Amino acid sequence: MKKIILAILFVLLVQLLNAGNPSNPKNFTSKKDVFGVRNFIENKGQFDNDLNGNYKIEALLDNGAEKIYFTNKGLVYELTKRFPVTEEQLEAREKGKQPKLKEAKIYHINMNWLNASSNIIIEKSERQSHYFTYGESRYNSYAYKKLIYKNVYPNIDIEYTIPQDKDYGIKYNVIVHPGANVADIKIAYSGDVEKIKQTKEGDILIKTPLDDITEHVPNTFYENKLGVESSFSLKEGIIGFSLPKGYDQTKTLIIDPFVSAVTSLSSNNMAFDVDYDYSGNVYVYGGVVTYKIAKYSPTGILQWTFSGVITTPAWSSGAGGDYASNFVVNKASGKCYTGQGWNGGGVNNNQLIRLDGAGNYDSFITATGVPIFEEVWDMGFICATNEVFTLGGSTQGPVSAAVINTVTGAVSIANFLPPANNPNQDVCSHAIDDAGNIFLMYGYGSPDSMCLVNSAFNGNVWHNATSFSGISMTKASYQGYLGFSLGFNCLAVNNNFLFYYDGSNLGAYSKLTGALTASTTVPTLSLLAQGGIAVDDCNNLYLGGNGSILCYNFTGSAFNPLPSIPLGSQSANPFVFDIKLDKPNKLLYVSGNSFVGTYSAINTLACPTATSLCYVVPPVQNLIICAGTTATLNSVNFLGLTNPTYSLNPGGLFSANGSFVVTPSSNITYTTYVSGLNSISGAVQTTSTVINVTVSPQPIVNPVVVQSSCT
Repeated sequence: MKKIILAILFVLLVQLLNAGNPSNPKNFTSKKDVFGVRNFIENKGQFDNDLNGNYKIEALLDNGAEKIYFTNKGLVYELTKRFPVTEEQLEAREKGKQPKLKEAKIYHINMNWLNASSNIIIEKSERQSHYFTYGESRYNSYAYKKLIYKNVYPNIDIEYTIPQDKDYGIKYNVIVHPGANVADIKIAYSGDVEKIKQTKEGDILIKTPLDDITEHVPNTFYENKLGVESSFSLKEGIIGFSLPKGYDQTKTLIIDPFVSAVTSLSSNNMAFDVDYDYSGNVYVYGGVVTYKIAKYSPTGILQWTFSGVITTPAWSSGAGGDYASNFVVNKASGKCYTGQGWNGGGVNNNQLIRLDGAGNYDSFITATGVPIFEEVWDMGFICATNEVFTLGGSTQGPVSAAVINTVTGAVSIANFLPPANNPNQDVCSHAIDDAGNIFLMYGYGSPDSMCLVNSAFNGNVWHNATSFSGISMTKASYQGYLGFSLGFNCLAVNNNFLFYYDGSNLGAYSKLTGALTASTTVPTLSLLAQGGIAVDDCNNLYLGGNGSILCYNFTGSAFNPLPSIPLGSQSANPFVFDIKLDKPNKLLYVSGNSFVGTYSAINTLACPTATSLCYVVPPVQNLIICAGTTATLNSVNFLGLTNPTYSLNPGGLFSANGSFVVTPSSNITYTTYVSGLNSISGAVQTTSTVINVTVSPQPIVNPVVVQSSCT
């Protein structure tokens, strides 16, 4: 019995040591598919009204410019021609005008199997770790790497896969079982098709007004991998397959073509902005047209991707066109807020939404009726009240920002410059010091300018030029991006200085006056092609580069270069766009062109962390119970909120004293919430505590049979 008890204690100790430790997340770098879009997304009803409801849609490959619907009758390619922002449009924006972007053109090409069976069965396989969200949880849709259409023709299946060695295109296998007739297979293309022809290499070229769809010569073989000669046939626009006479029809034959439609899709993996929560989860914002948010675990496993679209109510991150906005994460709860870059103006106003920790819309959306609230280029939290603020501008009046009531959704407009100024007071970036002071960068006019926001959030303490003239601070300048945004990650601050970085110029400024203290030029980098800056409490700086994180130390009068940190990204052009520094955990969160990752803040390891109003780490509790027993979870009112109310999720429970009794059947993470009045700020605030419960199986004690030798 003593050995059994010791064994149980050892198991419990191992489980405790292996429990998730959010204060020590592991480093990782994502693959090139940042948002996990190179997959087949199952249709849970969110696509039913696409294609005018004329098809029964089973799944969708939604890879930006490459969009393929998989229906019960075949495929529908949706090709989108986008127009990059012109120099004239950029110049107009700098002069306070809102340029009208040229609308994208959309083309549809249908691929059907002629005379196919009406009883096709579609199977999905190779499910991925993540799912896609579209608002309500009932639309949560898993991603798959393989679709199998069973019995398209008698004894013929068609299997679609995502090629792992390419960033575009799909593969399909025509599986010809014994007894099948290859001549039954007939493929017809229709819709926005200009011409179909066969090349001298044997490929089939389907010419469209945009990208040509190419059916590449198939590789054909038996199940034992023995090759069989094969080719396409093309007659009156109908595609078939030709095989040599006398091939063995008693064996299963696999015809393996590759189809490509779009060959340049890097913009769909633009990871513009990165954030994190206190559990070490990583969040990234970006994409193209409909801008997405993805959540990664501390070890780099993709959890979910918000599609950028809500089905009910109808909402899209790209409502006004191809304008990238931004997002911010409540580090305690893991909830995300995100908006629309520019909503198109007029009577409508920009609408922010909130996602819960599972990536679903949680019914919070900002109120309508504030037309002057048009643009959202950056977002953050007011540390004293935990209110969300947005930074942007407006074509209808002098707007610098807006404060969002996170309970009612009410929008309060804020302006930090004199009302007589130009209405286009677009703010592109901000930084907050440990005392909660907010500094921001204006992205309009010449020269560029910064200001320190006053404590009432309705004016500035100082407003000064950066000394770098004529720079248009827009994401449109990021390497590889074709859309438009006035957001640009260029500010960082600590208790000593305010720092500025525009992808080429690096400057340090007085926090008291905004006066330039020192500056330098970062060698070999192009202005605005990359961005992102972070600083620790010892003046160690981390800057976005191409293929690496550039490091400097500021002495108070000069910038000394330090060894850079390699990204290890698989991207061909891994330009950095954003950097966040988790100072207590000495960790960098970094995103950019086709990657997101976490890296050790190597120059910060020996740097003490200053006390911060903005970084309040809620306590994390770890409990271990035996299966079938109860656990008592206690909320922690670590901010001393008055008149508190307590709740628990998952479960939706409420408590008068903050204590909850639960009986989980498996390992689970609970979050307790405390809502009450912050006596310092005078505002209602909600805090949370994470409680990890590990459920251990009941020990099995086998009875010991003692045999007697008595006679």
